[in-house]
Amino acid sequence: MPDPAFKPRVESILRWALLAVAAAFFVLHFLHLNADFPNHSPWVDWAKYTDEGWYSDAATRHFQRGHWYLPGDFNPGVVVPIWPLMESLPFALFGASMAVARACAVATFGLVCAASWLLLYRWRDEESSEPRSRSFAPELAVLLLNVSPFCYVFFRLAVLEPPLVLLVLIALLAASAAGRGRLWLLIVLGVLMPVAVLTKTTAVAVFPAIGYLLWRCTGGTKDSAGRKAFLHAVAIAGTVAVILAAVYTFAVDHFRLADDARNIFAANGGHIHRSSAAPALLNALEDFRWAGLLGIPLCVGVVAALFRARRNPVVPTLLLWAGGYFGFIVYHAYRQPRYYLAIIVPLVLLLAHVAARPFVGLASSASKSRKLLAAATAVAMLGVITLEGRRTIGYVLHPDYTYLNAALQIRAAIAAEPGRSALVLSGSGSDLSLYTGLPSIGDTFTLLPTRPLAELYEPGWLALYSPREDAKRDELETYFHLQEVGRFYIMDEPEFKALVLYRLRPMTVPHR
Repeated sequence: MPDPAFKPRVESILRWALLAVAAAFFVLHFLHLNADFPNHSPWVDWAKYTDEGWYSDAATRHFQRGHWYLPGDFNPGVVVPIWPLMESLPFALFGASMAVARACAVATFGLVCAASWLLLYRWRDEESSEPRSRSFAPELAVLLLNVSPFCYVFFRLAVLEPPLVLLVLIALLAASAAGRGRLWLLIVLGVLMPVAVLTKTTAVAVFPAIGYLLWRCTGGTKDSAGRKAFLHAVAIAGTVAVILAAVYTFAVDHFRLADDARNIFAANGGHIHRSSAAPALLNALEDFRWAGLLGIPLCVGVVAALFRARRNPVVPTLLLWAGGYFGFIVYHAYRQPRYYLAIIVPLVLLLAHVAARPFVGLASSASKSRKLLAAATAVAMLGVITLEGRRTIGYVLHPDYTYLNAALQIRAAIAAEPGRSALVLSGSGSDLSLYTGLPSIGDTFTLLPTRPLAELYEPGWLALYSPREDAKRDELETYFHLQEVGRFYIMDEPEFKALVLYRLRPMTVPHR
């Protein structure tokens, strides 16, 4: 007679095995934090040249220069202050540097994995008719996230998507529990929504998913009492959110930062026109190739999830999350691979939910066709995990340090001339500041034009990318003396082939 405890023991071993492999891959994320964004990868994303420094600027400047705000420069912390606030404690403990900023991003990824596990664990038994047989979707989701090379690359960047994904998951957890009538959780949900927007303004695209889960959890689909409970919950959370948003808007206006806020929104503006809507949609769909080998299983998972959308609230919630953010990408008409991080995560959770379903109750009783489906699913998932894991390990084993080496050589060249201002004018200056501690001002998306900004701060150096910024160099030569000091070859994109350092001196009389 078979041991009745055998099946639970096997399931427990499987769960811990999945989590152990996931943990091993997670640790790999902390290696080579100063390395380049992987060269010759499928992803071409400008964030690897600028965004890490830009969105950490408020914290970097505070700890390196004593003040977070530079009048006239690009100050994204005015509109999206949450990420630099999250970096503040690590920067205070370990110093402001690129390695610490990226370690914050990896730690955020760890919290994303924990929140993903909790969300799927909360709904794991929703469809199971056997209380002793539970889905291992939470563990599978954590493993898929950790072996994914796409997640490895972009959850190591100190950009806004990792904290955005984390806050959305926490908001979904709060909505799940707030449906039980807990007032304090509704207040927490009301706080999380403006905080998510202040992390990355595109968080509004995920609000329908949060609202839907709250609607299902308050019983809005059942009767009039449920609908009243939902409206009551929305009123409380919405009031808190509106009050906090109003307070922050007042503070921005009171401290005379409204021009900076408008400048940031203008810099990130742009949307499709009616005539270009179809190409934008097709291009955005094509970009799912960035998901790599997970692409086909993710599509299968979405289709399969549609058949269970009414039974398990987390399924349509994840579909709304991915669909809402995809709609933003299409509308924005500015496709960068990092944007898809906020889509890949909910789709991976859906895939785990669907892939784990055939195994629920399999050991106790199952038809031959069910066993064949489970076997095919297991083989497919094992293949995806193995191949994706291989690519991730390949990135770990072959790091490049071209950007770090260039930054250190630039610092050495500047240190060799102590009589000249160390301030660097550069669109990538914020990244240089994180790598080296050099002070910098920007020449991209600044509130003031380049010339008056330079006259205000008197930089001694200029760093431009060649050939991408050769035209900018030619323009600057009309009112600055530029003397090339060094040319440093970095990463793998032809447009950004070299980072060129110039001595910079204003002219009293411009060239004619």
